[in-house]
Amino acid sequence: MTIKNTLGALAMLAMAAGPALAQAQYGPGASDTEIRIGNTMPYSGPASVFAVNGRMIAAVIARANAEGGINGRQINFISYDDAYNPARTMEQTRRLVERDEVLFIAAPVGSAHNIAIQRYLNQREVPHLLLLAGGTRWNDPQTYPWTVSGLLSPYGLEGYAFAQNAVAENPTASIAVLYQNDDLGREYLEGVERGIEGTGATIASALSFEVVDPSVDGQIVSLQATGADTLMLFGVPRAVAQAIRKAADLGWTPARYMGSVASVIQTSLVPAGVEISTGIITSATQQDASDEAFQQTQAYRDYMDTIEGYYPDAEPTNGSVISGYNTGHVLLQILREAGDTLTRQNILDVARNLSTVNAPLMLPGIPLATSPDNYQMIRGIQLERFNGQSYDLFGDVVEF
Repeated sequence: MTIKNTLGALAMLAMAAGPALAQAQYGPGASDTEIRIGNTMPYSGPASVFAVNGRMIAAVIARANAEGGINGRQINFISYDDAYNPARTMEQTRRLVERDEVLFIAAPVGSAHNIAIQRYLNQREVPHLLLLAGGTRWNDPQTYPWTVSGLLSPYGLEGYAFAQNAVAENPTASIAVLYQNDDLGREYLEGVERGIEGTGATIASALSFEVVDPSVDGQIVSLQATGADTLMLFGVPRAVAQAIRKAADLGWTPARYMGSVASVIQTSLVPAGVEISTGIITSATQQDASDEAFQQTQAYRDYMDTIEGYYPDAEPTNGSVISGYNTGHVLLQILREAGDTLTRQNILDVARNLSTVNAPLMLPGIPLATSPDNYQMIRGIQLERFNGQSYDLFGDVVEF
């Protein structure tokens, strides 16, 4: 009698536990206790200023882990240095997928670098998410269904918006363009070309540079010689800072625009000189942490709590730190929504079906979403002008 009752009780327990256990499904890099996520970041090399993105993402994750993790699991964020070298990005990504067996790849930096790994990750059906690279090529669900864009706007949209603003200010603008010789720079340039179609504006000259070039002084001298009245700068912060400084040294005072990839004041405008940078126009999608009104919000206080507790060396007003914070929170959102179905397919399904996006430090009014036929997460930008200390927003949100 006792044995039968015991067996019956065990059977009932097994039936009760069965559905709960069946709900937990795991792919590589996931278990009852851990979720492994892979990342590459330029902790060294010519774009090491962007490494703070990775450090801030790690801080957001560290705080989440300290508060109990996600659905009871700790997140293991494995981030390797790629030195801003696409070949190294590929090498480190293979290491993450094949040796570390991560569940997915999140937030790699750089256009050429994400291009280098895109086909590999899609062929292996590994989610390639939250890219820290702008561009329209990340919104191609038919060709690359496993690549979903992040919180950077398409560079071509920025170039288009800059050109439209330049024409509004000067219908016969003569535009000189300095652009990085890769997909980043070329997409900006194409956007400018689209923006002036059918107007009286022209491109006087467009000159490229390599990321490893020690200086862009020669290109600025050549661009100044065209007599252009508008200068657009598309590239990494170091090159943009050099260009701003050289133009000032030449006494050249065109209307100036720079891509958002170089809009961090500390890494571009301070090295160039804030006085000579005053008036330059760029675009924004996220909050300015130096804004006193924003500093009174709960979102800002939460941000500072994360910095003080998990990344005390961070500069709170650095736009790349803010970008890392936003990206980290969207990453956590994807994991929360995935629940106990931690397979690569489900992670992808969640990432491409975000009707709302939890990025706490984005500007109000910037539309954010993904859908199975539109992987472009960020769908608008706001123009802003540097006033010598911070940026002033102007105009309406440019949506697409």
